[in-house]
Amino acid sequence: MRVDRAGIPRRMAYWRGRRDLSKRELGEKMRPPRTESWVEKAESGERQADFRVGVLDQVAEALDIPLERLLYDEAHAPFLECVDEVEAAAIRAALARYDVATSTFAVPIGEDPVAVDLVSRQADYGWSSFQSANFTVVARLLPELIVDAARTAAADGGDSAWSAASFALQLAAATEVKFDDGATAWIAADRGLTAAERGGDHVVIASAARRSAEALICLGNSELALDHCLRAAERLESDLLERDADGISVLGSLYLKAAVCTASIGDRAKTAALITQAREYATMLGVDGNAVGTGFGPTNTAVHEVATLTMLHEGGRALNAAALIDPEALSRMRVERQVHHCADLALAQIQAGHLERALTTLLYAEKLGKQEIHCRPRTRVIITQLAEATPVQPARLKGLAQRSGVRT
Repeated sequence: MRVDRAGIPRRMAYWRGRRDLSKRELGEKMRPPRTESWVEKAESGERQADFRVGVLDQVAEALDIPLERLLYDEAHAPFLECVDEVEAAAIRAALARYDVATSTFAVPIGEDPVAVDLVSRQADYGWSSFQSANFTVVARLLPELIVDAARTAAADGGDSAWSAASFALQLAAATEVKFDDGATAWIAADRGLTAAERGGDHVVIASAARRSAEALICLGNSELALDHCLRAAERLESDLLERDADGISVLGSLYLKAAVCTASIGDRAKTAALITQAREYATMLGVDGNAVGTGFGPTNTAVHEVATLTMLHEGGRALNAAALIDPEALSRMRVERQVHHCADLALAQIQAGHLERALTTLLYAEKLGKQEIHCRPRTRVIITQLAEATPVQPARLKGLAQRSGVRT
């Protein structure tokens, strides 16, 4: 790979923006420090003569990136569109702060915490980005949101403040599950469940219980995750059924998550029973919706049936179930859910020996949501399985693997 000197200013500006640094701040972080004018001219290309390795090392260190990310033009490198190690570390650091962990914030006199409605709007924006499979946006939002949500809940003390904090922490948990960081996901989910209990809203509590179950699954403890789902459903069901779409949606989602737990354990009978129970609530709801960010409804229940069948290594049955899903209804689901379903469908096709169809499915999913395909460890495993099962790999498969950082 050859050094691309002409692209260094563009890549420098890209990483500065991604690190949320002003030109002045980047200059101050460099050792020795540089002026704002120097950074501006470097990013405009006027400082090409200054781009010696020693200077570029200083820039890369200030940006917390390897030097190679400034030197080489890798248009399809996964790190350009995936949550990177610095962004992941910032989320962990926010959760690890003493004042966040203990809800002990010293708010100066005359300085109000971030308003509850602002925390809620930021969390809503984060969830919208998550469901659009824009995980890098979520990762950059979360560190500040986690601190703001905890600070506001501690200062305000009201039910709505704790519920808002719970949804922010649930977002952190869901994001960490995406990238198989079960330990961080569990910390966020546990805090989110505690905040939900303090808020007292049963819809928020049920939503938080679902996220705690996801974190436990990520940690490899599906039996304990199943217990979380079923105990929450039993405890909250009567109240949730009186909460219209919000209550029915979170209740049905608990049963779908419970089905995922039993499928991962290998219990076919319980999985089928739990899917049937969820389908009853989907029928009661009557429409495909997205109440409380669940995406719950008849179509999502069918999508989960496909997912659980693939987990049970019943690819043929999974394909039969997938064939019954209305394509138009599926296309109206959030991007993250559509792409996740495509990954499940591709896995079922691999299990059934339909390798060309599996590749076509993954390529279609890539167009819908690149980060879900290129960045998720789970999806990379599926691409690896497809490559290993394909005796002569076509260029389309090699290209997908390269764009996803998978070695074939």
